[in-house]
Amino acid sequence: MQTPQFSFSPNIALNVRNSDQAISFYTQVLGLTLVDLHPTKNCGAEMKAGPLTLWIDNCSPDQQDHTGKTIFEFKVENLTAALKLLESNGCRLGSETQDKTFTGRMVTDPFGMCFHVFQKIT
Repeated sequence: MQTPQFSFSPNIALNVRNSDQAISFYTQVLGLTLVDLHPTKNCGAEMKAGPLTLWIDNCSPDQQDHTGKTIFEFKVENLTAALKLLESNGCRLGSETQDKTFTGRMVTDPFGMCFHVFQKIT
C-alpha cells in the first residue's frame, strides 16, 4: 500500500470559553474578517486571515478541558490508510467527523497536538 500523503489545510480551529468575546478580539484587535456564524455546526464563527480560515469553536461548560486547544487540519486521499499509519505511530484516534462533502477523524499525536484528518467525498 502506498504511504498516505498529508496536505496541510488552510483551516485552523481555536477552542474558546466565550466565542462572542473571541470574535470581538480577533476582528477588532487583530483585524480578521468575520465570514459567517455557524451555531448549528458547533462552530462559533468562521473568520478569514489572509489565506487562512480561523474557526472559533465555543466550548460548553462540560468541555472546559478542550478550552485553549488549537486544532490544525490535514487533507488525505485515503482516510483509512492515513488513520492506520497515524495509529501505528502512536496517535490516538478521536471522534469521527462527517458532512456531505467530507469524512474525517479527530486525532491526537503522541506529543499532545490535536488535528483533524479528512478525505473529501466525491
